[in-house]
Amino acid sequence: MTRPESLAYAVDDMPPPGKLVLLGLQQTLVIAIYLVMAAVVVRAARAPAAVAQSAISLGMLALAMAAVLQALRKGPVGSGYLAPSVISAVYLYPSLTALTVGGLPLVFGMTVFAGLCEIGFSRLLPHLRAMFPTVVCGFIVMAVGIELGLIGARQVLNVDTHLTGKALSLHIAVASLTLMTMIGLAI
Repeated sequence: MTRPESLAYAVDDMPPPGKLVLLGLQQTLVIAIYLVMAAVVVRAARAPAAVAQSAISLGMLALAMAAVLQALRKGPVGSGYLAPSVISAVYLYPSLTALTVGGLPLVFGMTVFAGLCEIGFSRLLPHLRAMFPTVVCGFIVMAVGIELGLIGARQVLNVDTHLTGKALSLHIAVASLTLMTMIGLAI
């Protein structure tokens, strides 16, 4: 198989050190964005700042270890690509629900169980593709997006504290600025 001309680096190619540092920084920035979800769960738990720091620090370590494992090519572990592992947005609503039922211990246990299920299902994925056509997957992604939008709106408007006046205006201004920045960067 011939290498496509548009491909900058193949699996076994090593970029120059300067580019490697920039690629590592890019990988770190992509992963760091998803740590916001861990912060949302810890904030909803009304945990002390030390717990929030520990949760985010452990999340960073887990993401780093996952990136290293993904870059390996040892048997069934890793693809050989530097594919960023991220905290999945799919788990945000179930995590917030588990938080109300059993607190952070239940969220952590549920996360470990979900990870083990993902490992098991990853082996079955080729056989399950026929059960998940594009229409079904699109509907699932849309449902997750709507739920995340509702969670985001609750967070932005701080619905639990019933903000009014200047505080509500400030929340809406910050949310609008954030949204416009995201749209601007995406364009």
